[in-house]
Amino acid sequence: MPQYAIISEIHANWEAFFEVYKSITRNKQIKDIVCLGDIVGYGPEPNEVIRGLRQMEQRGYNIRYNLGSHDAAALGMFIYISLSNEDDIMRVRNESGLKTEEEIVRAYQDMNNRRYVPVRPDAKQAMDWTLAALTPQSKSFLKARLQTRIEIKPGVVCVHGSIRDPIFEYVRDAGCALRCFESAEMADESVCFVGHTHFPVIWRAPKEARQSYAGTIVLVSEPESLFDQHHKMDLENCRYIVNVGAVGQPRDGDPRACYVIYDSDGDALQYVRLKYDFEKTQRKIIGAGLPEQLAERLSAE
Repeated sequence: MPQYAIISEIHANWEAFFEVYKSITRNKQIKDIVCLGDIVGYGPEPNEVIRGLRQMEQRGYNIRYNLGSHDAAALGMFIYISLSNEDDIMRVRNESGLKTEEEIVRAYQDMNNRRYVPVRPDAKQAMDWTLAALTPQSKSFLKARLQTRIEIKPGVVCVHGSIRDPIFEYVRDAGCALRCFESAEMADESVCFVGHTHFPVIWRAPKEARQSYAGTIVLVSEPESLFDQHHKMDLENCRYIVNVGAVGQPRDGDPRACYVIYDSDGDALQYVRLKYDFEKTQRKIIGAGLPEQLAERLSAE
C-alpha cells in the first residue's frame, strides 16, 4: 500500500517543518514525499529547512519538489514588486517599458511573458530578506530539484498553484475550481494536488458534468467543496482538486501545521494536523527584522 506524504508551504518555518519531519519518519509506510512548493519565503530559516529536506533525502526518502512562487522568486526567475512602492514601479518601467499599472498586471497575467509579480509589501520585504539570507548551497539545492508538474501515477498530478497556471494561480473558490476542471490540462487527469492558498479543501466534480458544448468544454454543475480528515476518492466517477494546506503558514483559522497522506492504491486521503511552537517562530521572525504581520499570521485563529 504505497503512501505519499504531500506537503506544501513550508515557508522557511523550521519549527513547523520539524514536527512534520518527525511525523513522516514515524510512519514506516511512507517512503515517497511530494513537496508542492514554497519551501522558502515569509519565514526566518530557509537554509535550515533546506538542510532538513536534504537530511530526509540522505535517509532514503524519495522527495520530488514542485516550483512554488516564492521559490521561483528566490531563484531570480521572477521579480516581486509592490504596486504601492514608487521605486518598484519605476524599476519595472525602466527595465520593461511597461508604463502603467494596468500594463504591469496584464504582463503578469501572461504566463509566457511573466517577469514582474505584484505582491503585498510584506511579501516583497520578506523576499528581499530571503534573497540575502539564502546560501549558495541552498540556491543550488532549489535550482536542481524544482519542477512545475509532477505525476504520482497516471491521472494523478501535483502542481503548486493550479492545473492551468502551475506556479501562480490561486484556486480559492468554486469559480476558479470550475475553470480548472474545464481546462484542457485537466482532460486526462482525475486528481490534481495543489497548494498556494494555504487553505486545505477538496474540490470534487462528477466526470459526467464535464461536457462539450459548441466546441467548448463546460462543467454543467458547480464543483462541490468539502473537507474530511479522511476521504476516499471515487476516481471512476469524479475528478478532484485537493489542496493539502500549509506546513509553515496555515490560513484556515487552525494554526497547526498541515499535510496530507495519500494512499495511491486505495486513492484515500488523510489530513494530518500537528501542533508546533509557533511562538518560537514568531520570535525568530521579529528577531530577523521581517514584517511583524508575518509573525502575527502564524497565531491567527
